[in-house]
Amino acid sequence: MFLSELYSQIKISIVTGFVSREMTGSTARKDSWSNKGNVHDDKMLLIMPLSLENTLSEAVAGLGSRYGIIAAYLYGSHARAQARPGSDVDIALLLANGRERSAMEMLEIGRELENSSGLKHIDVRFLNDAPLAVKGRILAEGKLLYSGNDDQRVDFEVKTRSLYFDFLPHHRYLQRAFVERAAERGL
Repeated sequence: MFLSELYSQIKISIVTGFVSREMTGSTARKDSWSNKGNVHDDKMLLIMPLSLENTLSEAVAGLGSRYGIIAAYLYGSHARAQARPGSDVDIALLLANGRERSAMEMLEIGRELENSSGLKHIDVRFLNDAPLAVKGRILAEGKLLYSGNDDQRVDFEVKTRSLYFDFLPHHRYLQRAFVERAAERGL
């Protein structure tokens, strides 16, 4: 393929926000991917990371005031650019203090994000109720998608990171001790 042809394909992919599986080097057959992952029409097109982030940012912004969303983060395989077809899209939400949070609301937000973004398999988690190790990992590895209140978001991030990095050596020690004990007992 000539460079000009490749450039044209890349330019088209960037403009449309999509890249074909041929450009990713995948050898999987089209029919083996059917109804898996984030698909546009019947063509096997995967959403590029930047387009995914923009799409999710807009979708979360549309729900921000209704659900009291302070911040939203993309984490997991999509944030690490290691997603495969069928990978879920992990979103962590920080909600305003005093908001009632329930599993039903989490599912409802996930469904609304899927509907407004056109994506499938969105998994929502509330940061407010998450363990410190999970909060810290999401802030360390995740990508900020939305900030409805910068002051509250930054306050949460600073406090959480401080606690997380103070706790991290102890957490690692406990993990090693658990693995060693499990190995000794043959678990």
